[in-house]
Amino acid sequence: MSRPVKPGIDYFPLDVSMDDKMELIEAKHGLVGFGIMIKLYQQIYRKNGYYLEATEERLLLFKRQVNVDINSINAVIEDALRWGLFDERLYRKYGILTSKGVQKRFVEATKRRKEVEFIKEFLLIEDIQSFYSDRVNVNINSINADINSENADSGTQSKVNKTKVNKSIITSPSGDSSPDFDPELPCGSDQDPPVKEKNNTPNCPQEEIKQLYHEELPELFPIRVWGETSQKNLRARWREDPERQSLDWWRRFFREFIRTSDFLMGRKTDFQASLDWIARPQNFQKIMNGKYVNRNGNGRRIEADQIDFEKKYDDSEVEVNYV
Repeated sequence: MSRPVKPGIDYFPLDVSMDDKMELIEAKHGLVGFGIMIKLYQQIYRKNGYYLEATEERLLLFKRQVNVDINSINAVIEDALRWGLFDERLYRKYGILTSKGVQKRFVEATKRRKEVEFIKEFLLIEDIQSFYSDRVNVNINSINADINSENADSGTQSKVNKTKVNKSIITSPSGDSSPDFDPELPCGSDQDPPVKEKNNTPNCPQEEIKQLYHEELPELFPIRVWGETSQKNLRARWREDPERQSLDWWRRFFREFIRTSDFLMGRKTDFQASLDWIARPQNFQKIMNGKYVNRNGNGRRIEADQIDFEKKYDDSEVEVNYV
């Protein structure tokens, strides 16, 4: 049996003089932003060597490791993409963090290996085989299916020969879908039963609703992968009530039910709702029933800056536990 190919590297160079892009991160986000970037580089080089899957679940785990709130992490990543520290095209299409500089450093560190593996779609360096000697076996594999496809199941692993693009799953200790963190559960456990198509029901405009979500709630998690389970849940919410079969209704829903809620927007805890989480049947029902509406001691709806969060939620709703 051949020895498995080591994906990552044990160390990476850190220049004493950073480039202007990195200085911009530090100028805007301070030492916290600088530290987040260094920790992200550590994750990239340690796990796969030249890229990191920036899924919502992995970033939540990363948050626990660096002890920084998830909003700060997302803000640093967005600026790093905007200023070219990470490649924005690959991030939007595949949900990965990488750059030409990262890949060049990985190549330099692995020139003496007997075998290295790359995913063709993730490469930013042309003719990468020319950087290695004839003694190094360079395997350039291709993704079997577009992991960003609407028809791809978000829980499916995209197999790339020996290399896999994995998605980390986090569950709560009880396995319950709590309002604070509701992980992607196995297919069938957190979705509606199949709904038969009705001739008089317009098709659910998934792309338009996702676009409204991004426009109205840019602070929340961006949608990178929209799998089959998420599609089914959103389609079911659309079909349940004729009033919802309108893009105007969904725009008002995002504005009046989501944006006005401190809890769902993550203004009081590290938890933030996502469209995937919102569309799940139990969560959607709680939102529509007003469970996350900002209220005062008399049960009346109030503005966000008037809320005493300690009185608003009991400990079971505020505390987030992970396995």
